[in-house]
Amino acid sequence: MLPLLERPPAPHDRAPPGGLIVVTGPPLCGKRTLGHYLHEYLPRSVHLVLPDPALFELRGESPRDLSEVTSRLRSELCQGKRVVLSARLAQPAARERVLLVARRLSVPTLIVEVEGTDAVALERATELANTLADLRKVLAKLCELLPPRSPKASAQARVPTVVVPAEAPVEDQVKAVLDGWGKLGAVD
Repeated sequence: MLPLLERPPAPHDRAPPGGLIVVTGPPLCGKRTLGHYLHEYLPRSVHLVLPDPALFELRGESPRDLSEVTSRLRSELCQGKRVVLSARLAQPAARERVLLVARRLSVPTLIVEVEGTDAVALERATELANTLADLRKVLAKLCELLPPRSPKASAQARVPTVVVPAEAPVEDQVKAVLDGWGKLGAVD
């Protein structure tokens, strides 16, 4: 019997299958924080972030293109890594594009919906702002980003989804996601 941490070699020297966890939700709901913790808990994982275009300037980040992120996503998945992608992906076409990469590579995929609340968004907005003028700017951008949500893409209906409340402790969020991931048989 093999020890728990020792695994037999992959057939034909192929990398073991990785997987994709897509952490989505409204702006400032904690997607990036949850993604960071999931990356810490999962062996052979990479955390990719696609910031909201209107928020990247508030955080002083360079904008990233979805093409750049999906290219890196494909590369990491082809290496057998697990990828945690923190991205809003509010447009059904953007979600479909990310899910298509995973589907073509036949890797386990899980969507995590972080349900944001006004209180959580306001708390995170104040963390971004140094002055009252900055807070007004952050809140104005946040209002621009919160039009009514469009219906989910049809491809997403075929992808297992875990919903976690933004105000839940991150440990509880991680546990819920790992439980969902385990149900896919994707945990070592």
